[in-house]
Amino acid sequence: MNVYTTTGKTIGLADRALNSGGEGAIYEIIGYPRKVVKKYHHAADAKKREEKIGEMVKISESASFQRANLAQDVAWPLSPIHDFIGFGMNKISISTELDDLYVFPAKQNLSISIRDRIDCLISLSDMVDRLHKVGLVFGDGNPDNLKIRDDFTVCFMDVDSFHFRSSGKTFKCEVCAPGYVAPELIKACKGTTYA
Repeated sequence: MNVYTTTGKTIGLADRALNSGGEGAIYEIIGYPRKVVKKYHHAADAKKREEKIGEMVKISESASFQRANLAQDVAWPLSPIHDFIGFGMNKISISTELDDLYVFPAKQNLSISIRDRIDCLISLSDMVDRLHKVGLVFGDGNPDNLKIRDDFTVCFMDVDSFHFRSSGKTFKCEVCAPGYVAPELIKACKGTTYA
């Protein structure tokens, strides 16, 4: 499948998705091994996110985002993909899922020490601090959105659900995983959607 960027550059996407979730699928970009595209499953979901993704691209170009050194640690939108179907981002290589660190008993093929787990917690705390300094809120605390590298540093995925304010407008986190959101927020929904 061929798609194009904001600058009009045509890029080809792999035929098969690397991964797929509730809102979209991740595709490799042919000829760019360190970049991927998140393509939304439904045009309506893409259209709903188009303005937010545009603001996220602006944020990535800001001095505060650059100072926070987030580009390699979050799967952040680098460019919308048109006719808006999703966005391009850095490919983040991971080796461990977060639940591998806290599942008991540990999986037999993993040898993760207490020190590794502490390093991971420190990295997670550091990431949240850096995000907050830029004015970003990690709203969807689903463990599937946190991935662990070989050196036990944390990466954030599915960041198009982040909550932030930009250009005088609030862009809310509209999704959550059951069990990973404050009970008072779920109670306030009273049968409506989380958004």
